[in-house]
Amino acid sequence: MNDAGTGALSGPVGAAVKWSSETGPLGWSRRVLERRLVRFVLVGGFNTVFGFGLFAVLQLTLGERVHYLVLVVVSTMVSVLEAYVVQRWLVWRVRGRWWRELVRFSSVYAGGLGANLLLLPLLVEVVGLPVLLGQGIATAVNALGTFAVHRSFTFRRREEES
Repeated sequence: MNDAGTGALSGPVGAAVKWSSETGPLGWSRRVLERRLVRFVLVGGFNTVFGFGLFAVLQLTLGERVHYLVLVVVSTMVSVLEAYVVQRWLVWRVRGRWWRELVRFSSVYAGGLGANLLLLPLLVEVVGLPVLLGQGIATAVNALGTFAVHRSFTFRRREEES
């Protein structure tokens, strides 16, 4: 039962439970989202779906005319730019030095692209998996470990800048 005008809820024993932006469901979700790891996982999930989805669209529309490794490079280039903007803004919440960070960010994904360009043909040509399944596996492998790399390399700040 809501006490009129107070924003408090009365329980069966008469004790009032006051819901505020800090204690209610919205406060809980806000506190969870304040954790960088949670934001990284959510944004990383979105970025992974975006990148794989872009590759899938390119593969399904151009795959008969363009080799799948070319499509991996194109989709990775677009996805890295998207991921950089979203991670910088929502996960790491940093300002300044965007050009330097973009170079670092891209270098992390250049390593991932290199691994993808080695792993995908192995999965497709040697193991015999369909291209989209192989890319799904390669995407999952590349997604592992990026939090630590970005935290310690891409978006690293000295103590006085934090």
